[in-house]
Amino acid sequence: MLKLILLGIAVFLIGLFGTVFTGFFIKNEFNGIDCSQNFTDNCGELEKRLINYNESLFMRDEILINLAQNFSNNSLDDIDIINNISKNVNNLIFDFYDKGEEIEGLLLNGLKFGLIKDSNKFYFRLVKSQNELSGLGGDPLWIFNLKGGACQDKSVLTSALLNYQGIDARLISIPGHAWIEIKYNNSCIPIEASRGLGFNSSNDFTKTCKNDFPGRSCYKWIKQEIGFNLEKGC
Repeated sequence: MLKLILLGIAVFLIGLFGTVFTGFFIKNEFNGIDCSQNFTDNCGELEKRLINYNESLFMRDEILINLAQNFSNNSLDDIDIINNISKNVNNLIFDFYDKGEEIEGLLLNGLKFGLIKDSNKFYFRLVKSQNELSGLGGDPLWIFNLKGGACQDKSVLTSALLNYQGIDARLISIPGHAWIEIKYNNSCIPIEASRGLGFNSSNDFTKTCKNDFPGRSCYKWIKQEIGFNLEKGC
C-alpha cells in the first residue's frame, strides 16, 4: 500500500514538474500565447485572416492581378508602375523590423506568428523559422492577408505584383536582407522594397547593404558568395 502511495506521489510530482518545465520551455522558445490553450481576441483575429486566405486561394491570381492594377494606380508607364507599387506595398505591410518587445507571439495551427497592434489595426507575420518550413512565407497572397512583415515579405509581394503588371522582377534574398531586381533596359536595377521608394531607392542600395554587411556592399557579397554580377545585367 505504501509503495502504491509513494508511486502515486512520484507520478504526480513528475507530471507537475513536467508541466512546469514544458511551460518554461515553450515560453522561452516561443514567448507567446498558444491559441489552442488560451483563445484570445488576437487569436480570433488571426484565425479570421487564415480562414480568409484559405477561402480565397481558388481565386488567387485574380485577387493579385486586381491588387497589382490598383497598386499601380492604373499607370501605363513602367517607372510609375514600379514606384506606385513599391509605395503602396510599403504602406500596406506594417514593418516588423527591429520592433523587439513590441511584438506579441501567437501559436495557431502549429504555426508561429508575430503580432503588432497599431491604431487598433492588427498586423501579423509568420515567424521566420516557420516561414521556411511551411512555404507560406513565399506566397504574396498570404503576406497580403497578414499585412505584417519586413524586407523579405515586402520584396515577395512587390516582385509578384510587378510581374503581374508585366515587369520582369525577381526576389534576391541573402542572410540579413532581401530586395528585388528589375530587368530594365537590359540591366538589373536593385530596388529596396522595404523602403517603398521604388526606382528612387536604387541610388541608396549600396548604402543600405553596407549597413547590413559592414565594410562590404551587396554587390560585392553577391559576386563573392553566389557568383552573380549585377553590373553585367540579369
